Amino acid sequence: MEERNQDPQQTPDEELLLAAQAGDMTAFEMLHRRYRTQILNYLYRFTGSYHTAEELTQEVFIKVYTHLATYRNMGKAKSWMYTIATNLAKNALRSLKSSPQISLDTSVNEEDTRKLGEMVGDGRNLGGDLERRELQKQLHEAIHTLPVKYREVLLLCGQQRLSYKEAGRILHCSEQTVGVRLNRARKMLKNYINPNDYVQSGGCK
Repeated sequence: MEERNQDPQQTPDEELLLAAQAGDMTAFEMLHRRYRTQILNYLYRFTGSYHTAEELTQEVFIKVYTHLATYRNMGKAKSWMYTIATNLAKNALRSLKSSPQISLDTSVNEEDTRKLGEMVGDGRNLGGDLERRELQKQLHEAIHTLPVKYREVLLLCGQQRLSYKEAGRILHCSEQTVGVRLNRARKMLKNYINPNDYVQSGGCK
């Protein structure tokens, strides 16, 4: 990896991937540290199992490393990694035999909960641990009532804050399709968490 004048923490993802491609393990380790927690939270929300998410996160970075030679600097490295994560999550869902159960002892990023809460317009006061844990539980359960095609777009755009273009690249669909699915996912989530408000507003059109 060439010397940089910039702060290593500010090195673009694409540059790190290309350096890792050239054999720089430090660059790969930086990428791992940058995205491990984000991808873990994404996979946890996607599969509903923290244990499965941990295993899949490890597998994501193994695949990233073993497929470095296939990466071409034609798009965002983040999109490439999330494509791998999404495909692994879908495969894992097919093999999970029982419905996932929320673990209130599992540490979930509060920022993650806040982002998803915003998606359903949940304005409750999250000042206390009890309120945060209750919203985490409700969101976790609600997300797993969604069909996968709505769940994945909600998590990519709502939790991970990817653009419609990035999500469309990962899911192999148009930006318009992403927007339609995201709108429906939000309405479904609101129906689960705030059913009275949902009924009064006329439900999902």
